Amino acid sequence: GIKILSIEEQTGKFSDIAYAEYRVTLPKADPALCEELKEALAGEVIVKKKNKKGKWVEKDISEGIFKICFAEDQGGIGIYACLSASGETYLKPETVLEALAEKLPAFDCSEKRVLRIKVLRSDLTPF
Repeated sequence: GIKILSIEEQTGKFSDIAYAEYRVTLPKADPALCEELKEALAGEVIVKKKNKKGKWVEKDISEGIFKICFAEDQGGIGIYACLSASGETYLKPETVLEALAEKLPAFDCSEKRVLRIKVLRSDLTPF
C-alpha cells in the first residue's frame, strides 16, 4: 500500500520544478562496484532513446545529473541522486541505472526500489 507522510499546499507552478531527489536501493548489486559506478558517470554518459518522432537517437544524460552518490547499503548498493526534472533534460533514475549497467556488465540493477524523496525548484528549495 501507499503511506502518506504529509500533505502540503502547492505554492508554485509545475514549471517551477527543476530537480527531483531520489533514493535507489539495489539489494543484489555488489558494493565493491561503488567506485567504478562513480567513475562510469565521469564525462559523457550516452544512452539511446526514442525521440518524439519515434526514431532512436543518442543522448548525453550527464547534463541531467546534478548530484549522485553511491554507498554500501545492507549488502547491496544505495544511491542518492538529484536529477533534472524539467523539460528536455528530464531524467528518470531508471535511465541512469540502464546506462550504468551498459557500461559495467557486472552491475546488477535487476531488483531495485526507487523512492522520490522530494522535488526542488532551480534554487534547490523544496517545491
